Amino acid sequence: MKLYRWLACAASKVTLGRMLLCAVAITAGTAGAQEAYPSRPIRIVVPLPPGGPGDALARAIAPPLAKLLNATVIVENRGGAGGSLGVGYVAKTPPDGYTLGFVSAGTQSINPFIYPKLAYDPRKDFEPISPLASYVNVVLCNPKVPANNMAELLRAAKASPGSITFGSGGLGTSTHLTIETIKYVSGAPLQHVAYRGAAPAITDLIGGNIACVVDTLATTLPHVKSGKIKALAVTGAKRSPYAPEMPTMAESGLPNFEEASGQLWLGLVAPAGTPKPIVDKLNAALQELLRDDPATRKVLEVLGYDPFSLSPAQFAQYLERDYEKWGRIVKATGAKAE
Repeated sequence: MKLYRWLACAASKVTLGRMLLCAVAITAGTAGAQEAYPSRPIRIVVPLPPGGPGDALARAIAPPLAKLLNATVIVENRGGAGGSLGVGYVAKTPPDGYTLGFVSAGTQSINPFIYPKLAYDPRKDFEPISPLASYVNVVLCNPKVPANNMAELLRAAKASPGSITFGSGGLGTSTHLTIETIKYVSGAPLQHVAYRGAAPAITDLIGGNIACVVDTLATTLPHVKSGKIKALAVTGAKRSPYAPEMPTMAESGLPNFEEASGQLWLGLVAPAGTPKPIVDKLNAALQELLRDDPATRKVLEVLGYDPFSLSPAQFAQYLERDYEKWGRIVKATGAKAE
């Protein structure tokens, strides 16, 4: 009986050892069989409706990015709530590198301060990949407005409160906050009019229904060149290379605008937890694209964007500074989305 028990015990140990060896072999085989990234289509979720300059940039980079990655890259529009709906959707997708978010200063640095119940945390829910482009806004007026610079416009607004109406592309946008910042630093009683997008605001500006608008330089430059509207100042800290004749806010007579000056931006992020090798691979592809692809650089020029790229670590630091800057602006101006 004792011999039987010993043999049974020995046999069980051998069987257990073989099972462990098989398990190790199966695990190693599974790891070796994992497909290299990317092995299926990548989605870039654009939190904007189709047709705008941001959407145009995303669609422009998709084909060359697909070529560099040897994969299919699809652009998917999920607009609404100042970009919050689409970005919130990305935050909840698997962190596998196959769903990326096309983000901006609006979605990552402004929305957290103007939407009381945001469905995502821009500092915790994403892995920064790289910015793609930077750009500036511009202050525009109907030609009949008796002002050719910011100083004259602000004097006219103070002399006749409520007479200077300022349109924006919507509550909580960078254009709206530019207007609120102008009001805050100048004390001028400007009347803000929020539109559902920049296009109807520009239409009303050309028609004389409102006095002024803040909008992106690229989309309005043709109207300025045709004489349908006039530009008073760009909102960047420096003059734009696409319109070097346009002064900065300070040069046009509005000092103390520095806090809101500087570049606006567009970029790509991935859901938090996306493996670093995937993030690094995407960053390297975007760096090469922005640096070496003539077609992409031409699209940027047409859209009035400057190429802008950083490493993931640098982008993370940049995002933190941008978040803090816009937080100060929103709090100072009291701007709200609703």
